[in-house]
Amino acid sequence: MAFKLTSRAALDVEVKRVLLEQIDGALAELAESPEDLDERIHECRQHLKRVRAVLRLIEPEIGRGRFRRIDDSVRAIAQGLAAARDSAALKESFEALLEKIEPELRAPFEGRLSALSAALFPVEQRVAAASEAALSQRGPLGELRAEVARLRLSSGDFELVREGFRDSFARGRRKLSQVEENATDELLHSLRTQAKRYQNQLAFFEPLWPRVLRIERQEITRMTEALGADHDLSLLEEKLRSAPIDLELRAFLEDACAARKAVLRERAAKIARRVFAESPKGLASRFARYYAAFQASGVVTDPRSEGGAAAPTPEDQVQGAADRSA
Repeated sequence: MAFKLTSRAALDVEVKRVLLEQIDGALAELAESPEDLDERIHECRQHLKRVRAVLRLIEPEIGRGRFRRIDDSVRAIAQGLAAARDSAALKESFEALLEKIEPELRAPFEGRLSALSAALFPVEQRVAAASEAALSQRGPLGELRAEVARLRLSSGDFELVREGFRDSFARGRRKLSQVEENATDELLHSLRTQAKRYQNQLAFFEPLWPRVLRIERQEITRMTEALGADHDLSLLEEKLRSAPIDLELRAFLEDACAARKAVLRERAAKIARRVFAESPKGLASRFARYYAAFQASGVVTDPRSEGGAAAPTPEDQVQGAADRSA
């Protein structure tokens, strides 16, 4: 299932298709066997983040009340899966932290670190929590799908999403301003949420100008990964504070966490300032022009299904439309 525009069908049709496909993808991840359940819960939550990103685009169209009701449902499902995923993420964060420490600095603590990892992240508990979480959210996901299937969108052009796209980006800019003033764990996590939403929206719009938007999206991925690692370290610090650790090991881990978080935050801040440099109104107008060029470039024929000549790439089609209008 492609999380992006795949045709020049009316935008209301494409939005509805993408929402339903992502919910179906989330359901499929929870319907499989117990194997790799940590990873499948992670993928399920990624589907849900994409749903929330697209819902934000159409918030003005469906109304704030209905948007809130659907968005709250998606968020509740994601939170129902969070505890199981967070346990796996904390273990991954702990292992990644240790890998960043020079071997000679880590060597005196190796035995204690192995024992601590086994005590903090028991495999049996994580597997049981993941299985219970997956089972509990299948019903709510089915109800969410039915609710989204009932949506009726009235506009088939970019006006359907212009206001929602603009306002969503503006939230990210405001959050960055707050972080620049006071970079708390909570604000940094909120900035990551907004950036991830914009990243998913770019993925949806990527066919409008693939070469350009793919690069921007990849940069945002670097930022959200850094902020995600920072958030996981904050959760790890909280868990370590309540763990029975000797003072020497506690000081060692606290220093390691602080040093790693400083690197991650600096990396994320540099990218965030560029990502959110444009005005929200300017961004919406730019993408409206991209969409007009995309629509004007003609119908794509897929040679795999119709036996025709190779179709021009989306980049060629958008460039061709721009050349004709020049």
